[in-house]
Amino acid sequence: MNFKKSGSNKYKSGFTLAELLVVVAIIGILVAISIPVFTSQRQKAIVAANKANIRAARAAVVAALYDDTSKLDMTTVQNDTDISYFVYDVKSGTIEITVSGKGFNGAAYTYNGTTQNFNAWGKYFSDQAKTKVCDKIIVYVGNEKDMTTRNSAMIQTAPYYTENDEIGYKGGGSNPFGPGAGSSTAG
Repeated sequence: MNFKKSGSNKYKSGFTLAELLVVVAIIGILVAISIPVFTSQRQKAIVAANKANIRAARAAVVAALYDDTSKLDMTTVQNDTDISYFVYDVKSGTIEITVSGKGFNGAAYTYNGTTQNFNAWGKYFSDQAKTKVCDKIIVYVGNEKDMTTRNSAMIQTAPYYTENDEIGYKGGGSNPFGPGAGSSTAG
């Protein structure tokens, strides 16, 4: 800081340009270091929240299945004729809709005024989970054939995460539900 004597014998104080530039440079360095840290922590928080919501969605569906035992008709399930999708609303913590239909692409759901099959919505929610906490999670409940011939779990979700905390759905025509291989006919 520089002190200069003026004509009235009073001292004026102020920062020199060099001092201001040093302060600005230090602030810039601190910001450059902190932004990646905050971004990384934000992404970890999104993954943790989505994983917790996925666990809650799976638990809600299992509870709903056991509350209504008519949904556990093993003859229908073993014959691969009925596939169930549940839409879990994260904000309310409830199952919003239950859809049963034949075939992986046969059942449709309307969200925000758009109607698509559940594979399309599964892809949409999986893409959404990359950058924010999902407001909906689709839970797919398959049948015994899923476990034996398709090498996948009976209960799958969209979105889902791999062991490395990455979104399981990688895009394209692959099945958005997991974990597991899912259906070879899923589009």
